[in-house]
Amino acid sequence: MKIFQILFICISSYIFCQVENDSLKTIRLNAEYKIENDRKRDSLSIEIKKNIHNYEAILGYYNTEYDDLLDQPENYNFYKNLFDKIENSNNLKEDYYRIRYFVNFEFKNEDDQISFLNFGYRKFPNNLFINKTLADFYLSKFYREDNQKKHFANSAVKHLEKLNTLEITKLEKIQNLLKLKDLYAFLGNDKKVENLRRKIYAKPFKGFSIEKIMSKENLSKNDRASENLSSRLHYISIFSDLKKEFKIENNLSNNYFNFLWMRSFFRNIAITIEQRNNGYFLITKISDKEESISPNTIKEKKISEKEFQKFIKILSKENLENISMEDNPGNDGSLWFLESYHKNNRSLRFEWTPKINCETASSYCSFVNACKYLIELSEIKTLAERKLDEDGHYEYDPTENDGFYLY
Repeated sequence: MKIFQILFICISSYIFCQVENDSLKTIRLNAEYKIENDRKRDSLSIEIKKNIHNYEAILGYYNTEYDDLLDQPENYNFYKNLFDKIENSNNLKEDYYRIRYFVNFEFKNEDDQISFLNFGYRKFPNNLFINKTLADFYLSKFYREDNQKKHFANSAVKHLEKLNTLEITKLEKIQNLLKLKDLYAFLGNDKKVENLRRKIYAKPFKGFSIEKIMSKENLSKNDRASENLSSRLHYISIFSDLKKEFKIENNLSNNYFNFLWMRSFFRNIAITIEQRNNGYFLITKISDKEESISPNTIKEKKISEKEFQKFIKILSKENLENISMEDNPGNDGSLWFLESYHKNNRSLRFEWTPKINCETASSYCSFVNACKYLIELSEIKTLAERKLDEDGHYEYDPTENDGFYLY
């Protein structure tokens, strides 16, 4: 019995020491953070005193505030006096409204924010931040509230139209056109709706036909069509950026297929099949570390025509001709992109963390199995082929989504 008592005392003492050590470590880290934060505050305070129009220094100073002190009267008075001094100066810059908007110690509600930004809009009508934020506010109110819908619609239209005259990306312009289409439809301007529809379809986006992306939806009648298109264009933009980072350059005179396998916690992979004059080639690129895209492993090998045709057969006609996107992806997991350029027809399919055990005759299973076949051809070793560690962390579960990973 004494042995058990002694053992219990030893274990309890060990646990107490561990808890005490963790507490001391937390106290030390908090003290170090406070010292560094105070040093940063002092430095930024000096910069603000030198130049009250150093707006980034003001925002940085605000971000060093301790949460329990934010509502203190002295803090309110400090920012109120500072901003009053800036506004009364003769050198007010348009970025002031963005900074004061984020240092939102004085806004009680959404209407206060809108009123403040409208004041800035009257001074700087071409400011990108002000127009975008006001457009978002009015559009949100238009969809959310039943009263004053026409007012909110007209206000949102004003800022969206202005935004499309400013320096924004092509994706943002198309997304704004989609929002305008919904607003014009509500306001009964059918002619503008039709003109916008033509404008949206007029040019490809990142090389993909927008009309093909929307082939299964009616942009003028389906309430969710604009939202779906905006989401798909967003993921096409992501795919195009990833392809550039993987340094994938395809020759449009040849058939090619690009499989991008992006994972949250594992090394990212790109597998390409290209049909060239002298045969079929498979190129595998593997990133240098987790959550990286810079490939440090590049392997190229020739494959047979039989292997190439098997891949085409698995992929199915639907995946070769259509653009299909997962509309509700999650945050963690994996993104599977497969771009096809076959017989002068370009298509793209995107799925988030697909189920890898797929046996039905659907286009979804054809897509998954085609990508798995590329992994097989690349000879990437997966957990299914790996010996388990002693702790069993790498046990392969065939029922798990995306259940095999590169090691």
